[in-house]
Amino acid sequence: MFVVATVLDLITAAAAGAAVAVVVVVAVVILVVVVVVVVVVKKKKKKKKKKKKKKLAQCFGRDVTA
Repeated sequence: MFVVATVLDLITAAAAGAAVAVVVVVAVVILVVVVVVVVVVKKKKKKKKKKKKKKLAQCFGRDVTA
């Protein structure tokens, strides 16, 4: 019984360790993805804002002239 209990303890410990490792890996991956998305969105927003300002200025110019 003692040997069986020890083996079960090792299996549960290994499973818990694996679960913790998986959770840590998933958390790290999520953080990396979030950071990448934020950086990409910020870069895209800056570029889009410049384009939008020009378009808005053109639209307002057309509206004023019209």
